[in-house]
Order: sequence, then structure tokens, then C-alpha cells
Amino acid sequence: MTKEEIETIIIKNYRAEFENYNYALCQNPNYNANILFVGINPSSGEEIDGKIYEYQLNYERPNHQYFNRFVEVANYCDCRNDWAHIDLFFFRGKQKEFYEILKKDTGKNFLQEQLKKTIEDFQTKFKPKIIVVCNSLSRDILLDNSHDLLEDGALIKKESFVENICAYSWRNIPVLFSGMLSGQRALDLGSLERLKWHIKMILEGYEMKK
Repeated sequence: MTKEEIETIIIKNYRAEFENYNYALCQNPNYNANILFVGINPSSGEEIDGKIYEYQLNYERPNHQYFNRFVEVANYCDCRNDWAHIDLFFFRGKQKEFYEILKKDTGKNFLQEQLKKTIEDFQTKFKPKIIVVCNSLSRDILLDNSHDLLEDGALIKKESFVENICAYSWRNIPVLFSGMLSGQRALDLGSLERLKWHIKMILEGYEMKK
């Protein structure tokens, strides 16, 4: 999604109920990266002038500690600077605000508009060799169509699971579901090591046989 799209599709159409929300937008998405990490929505940060916070992401030395674990995983998998990150939604805030939004009259539409643009980016811009979903709510939405936010049903089908690599498949791209890599509810070190090993195993060429 572009800044102009956020302004015209999201802010303009939903100003009545969501005028106090800020949004975040990465100016340099790494569309050709081998590893695509998927989160839920940008965290709330310091107050900014205006509604949209645009930022440049340093893929080697991020200026926000949230991304440090992504660098660690990518480097372990021999993918230095070869990773990307995208959130399903653009509004800034804590995850609990997702549920508060759903309670509002136009909340579902507000979320669906953002999710629709993210899915379009999945389908037309990013070209990963593996997708790692790092949030349980994102997993529920993409795999179970939680809250009926996806008009065409779950994006990733449960029957797409590939046993020999223990991953789901979307458009022949392996998809792993994980907990958060950073923050208070982040994976413990043992689980993080297993995730790193799993990603590297797939990237090194295990075939996706059903």
C-alpha cells in the first residue's frame, strides 16, 4: 500500500470512527527477499506530526530492536540483507486494539480494506522462497480466516500442509507459523533455534512433496 492509498482508502473513508489512529509505512520494502516475515500491525510509538509515519528499514542494522531477531534468523540462514517484513494491517497500536476496532460499526470494513491491500502485495510484489508468520493472530487470519476478514476464505489452506518439510504451502511457497520473535511474548531461545534450523533446512532445497 502506498501513502496515497492510505490517505484516500483508509483515512478519508474511516475518519469518523478512526480519526485518532496513526499509520506506518515502510518506504523501502525488500520485494525480492528470500525470507518474508509477516506480523500483525506496527507498534505504537512516539507521537508524530501527521497521520502516516514513513520509515526506511535498515536490513543489516535496524534502527528498531523489534527487527533484530529477523536479522539474526536471516544471517543464520545465509540470507544477510535478504529478508523482508510486512504487517497485515497498517494502523499503529497494541494488538488489543484490533479487538476494540472490531467492536465499532465500521471496524470490520476498516480492517478488511487494509488486509486486502496487503494480500495484493503478497500476490503481485513479494517473491520470497519462504514465508514466516510471526504472530498468532496473523496465523488465525491467514489459516482460519478468523473474524471473516478474508472475502474468499482462508488464504492458506490447511490441506496444503507438506509433511516432509512440516510446512504449509501457498503458491508453492513454504509457509511456517511461529510465535513472536521479539517482545515480552517472544519465542524462548530453544524454539528460536528450531525455527532458524527449520527455515534454513527448507531454503537449502528440501522438495515440497505431498
